[in-house]
This record gives sequence, C-alpha cells and structure tokens, in this order.
Amino acid sequence: FLSSRSQQESAVHTAGFLQGLKAFGYIDGQTVRIDSRWANGDYERLPAFARELVALQPALIATGGGMPPVRAAKAATSSIPIVFVGGNPVAEGVVTSLARPSENITGFSIMSDELGGKRLWIGTGTDIHDRKLTEAQLASAERMLRALAIASAQIFWSADGSGQLDSYRRLTSLS
Repeated sequence: FLSSRSQQESAVHTAGFLQGLKAFGYIDGQTVRIDSRWANGDYERLPAFARELVALQPALIATGGGMPPVRAAKAATSSIPIVFVGGNPVAEGVVTSLARPSENITGFSIMSDELGGKRLWIGTGTDIHDRKLTEAQLASAERMLRALAIASAQIFWSADGSGQLDSYRRLTSLS
C-alpha cells in the first residue's frame, strides 16, 4: 500500500480495508502480508517508496491519497497491477479513460468531471425523463466500474466515514 498521507490520517480507511480483507479470510500477518509506505505529505518520498514496494514483488499495489502515489507506482512498474480509489485520474493524465483505464492501472473515481455534473443535475432537476436517462448513464458507469474491478481479480471494498465496512466482495472471475 502506497499513500501520500500519514497512517493516522488514513486510520479510518485502513480499518475498513482490513475489515473487508478479514471478511474473506485475509488477515494481515497471517494469511496475507500488507507492506505499507506512508509519505506523511512529503510527496518527494513517493518514488522511492514505490520502488521499495516493487522490489518486494507484491501481487498488487493499492494506493491512497490522490493521484501522486499512483503516478509514483506507475513510474516504478509496468507489470504489477496498481489499484487507485478517488481523485480524477483522467484529468491528471494517469489513465486515458475511466471506461478503459490503461496498462496496469485500474480503480475508480467518485469525483470525476464526467459524473459531477450529472450528480448536481439529479439533485436540482425536475424533468423525470432526463433524470431517468441520467440514472441509466450512472448505472452503465457502475457496470463498467464493476467490470474493471472484476478484471483485477482482487477484492473490492468500501468503508463509510466512521471506518465501518459498507461493501465488500471477493472478485475471482471475469463472469
């Protein structure tokens, strides 16, 4: 795990992540090993941390704290899968599109420009036809995200603001 933040800043998310892993039998130090590097806001440390993680030959590198850790991991490896959450990877040039990210990078963005306007419109609109169309587009985007997550053949999880796991799923096939 590679993060631009501190371990303390990320405690809530880390707890949710570990809870999700545990639900599927992955317990850090017992059935899986999680090596973490925390930059504590010092972005210049990220490239060296990414190289350290790549040298450990992990199954994947998960990132947190925006796109800087993703860029550092991308520069360090072209073969180990990199999984990101959040940020705007298209606008920041990390991937070419959300539908088909690129290379060894996958993940999802909850704040993308492509969906931001649609969220605002749903909140303020009254035309039911356009609302249904927007909901269908959002459902389509969710299906694409699930396909990306399934393609990574890993675990998908999310936690609420208090760190409680609100969704997890072990992804093991392309079906």
